[in-house]
Amino acid sequence: MQQIKLTDIDINAFPRDRSHSDDAAQTELTQSIGRDGLRNPIEVTPIDGDTPYALLSGFRRVTAVRYLAALNDKWQTIPAFIRQPADIPDALRLIAEENAIRADISAWDQARYAVEAYRCETFDTVDAAIAGLYANLSRQKRSRLRAIADVVFHFEGILSDPHTYSQQKLTRIAAAIRGDFTDLMHTALSEQYDTSAPAQWATLTAVLAEAEAENAGTIPIDTRKGHPRRHRRFRDKLSMRREYRKDGWTLVFKGDEATGALMERIMDEIEWNFAPMD
Repeated sequence: MQQIKLTDIDINAFPRDRSHSDDAAQTELTQSIGRDGLRNPIEVTPIDGDTPYALLSGFRRVTAVRYLAALNDKWQTIPAFIRQPADIPDALRLIAEENAIRADISAWDQARYAVEAYRCETFDTVDAAIAGLYANLSRQKRSRLRAIADVVFHFEGILSDPHTYSQQKLTRIAAAIRGDFTDLMHTALSEQYDTSAPAQWATLTAVLAEAEAENAGTIPIDTRKGHPRRHRRFRDKLSMRREYRKDGWTLVFKGDEATGALMERIMDEIEWNFAPMD
């Protein structure tokens, strides 16, 4: 263990495992370190460049000590173990393994970390990234992470607070992606005003129910070309999508042209086709 200057550590040299910050937990950690000192050293590795070390583990600890350093000069260094990974993939593996022992790392963040490693061209494929970063996980767990990685690709920046989604929720979304429901999920989310995580999940639930019913064979699939039509946009001011519910179906119309007059015309058409003849 060595005392390393805070200014000698690049905390962003490698992708980080967390997509969110818990301000309350960070404050508690900072107060604890300020009161009792840092009991768990961080881990760094030497790199070339103006900053001699890259952070491997201890992002929250470094953040806390940097805050304390702004208040008191005694916090200008931090205890650190210096690791020597074989290469960048090995460094990312060390980060992932350190994260795996922490129960508060979400399935979303684990999958996102693998996607980031792939995007940085550290690994040729997402599958290679998951195999390299999470070699200690069982094949079944790696398979689930690969499915959730598809959710990251399609819904990163769209889902609010995705780290709060359970693994079960994320795998349900992944199954709907495989069932070609991605566009419908995007459309349903884009049309709602409440973008909180609970509201978004409530919207997705209807789409997932249809995807799962279709996969189970309880909903007949229209095999005609261009079917089934799950949503249509007729013009900028009018769109229509269907929602499956246990007690029936709902057609949802959105846009400035989704007026009461239009609903009357649609009901007229339905009555004309299905109402009993006088």
